[in-house]
Amino acid sequence: ASGAVPGAQRPFTLSGLTGIINWDTRNNSQFPTRGMWVEAWAGFYESALGSAYRFNNYRLDLRGYFPISAKQTFAVQAYTNIYKGTVPFQKYPTLGNENLRGYPSRYRDKNLLVLHAGYRALVWKKLGFVIFGGVGQVSHTAGKFSLAQFKRGVGIGFRYLLIPETGMNLRLDFGFGEAGNSSMEFLPGEAF
Repeated sequence: ASGAVPGAQRPFTLSGLTGIINWDTRNNSQFPTRGMWVEAWAGFYESALGSAYRFNNYRLDLRGYFPISAKQTFAVQAYTNIYKGTVPFQKYPTLGNENLRGYPSRYRDKNLLVLHAGYRALVWKKLGFVIFGGVGQVSHTAGKFSLAQFKRGVGIGFRYLLIPETGMNLRLDFGFGEAGNSSMEFLPGEAF
């Protein structure tokens, strides 16, 4: 309300250049059961490019899918989103929902770090389930992540194979975090 936070003065323009590198060995983009996916991102927002704010954004998303059997997979992800410079608060990454189930998207700051994993199984015809867990946190300074500040979330999800040709699932996830936090998601596709 005071207008002192970057992004409070609206409307504003963000303009920049972004480079993205992907490496994908997954066997399926909708429901991978084996392979790796890596995405590295660097974005540069400058006044010379028409941006109202000058900042840089760096992201790294590492995912691995390891088959246990024909109908079981262990999936892991490490994700970080780092901002440097004068960043409008609307661009701050949020912790919760898809990047850490068990929390609503209410934790927000300039930097985000999340690690999570899940066991996925198809148990009968088109029905399956997932057990997942993870840790994550946001921080105002990238070098200030602290082991003591990580939020933990666990949960269970149910799957219905919506489109067998593509492996597209419809998912219902119940996540449970610390201090009474919880979340529920009913969406197509996997969380990661």
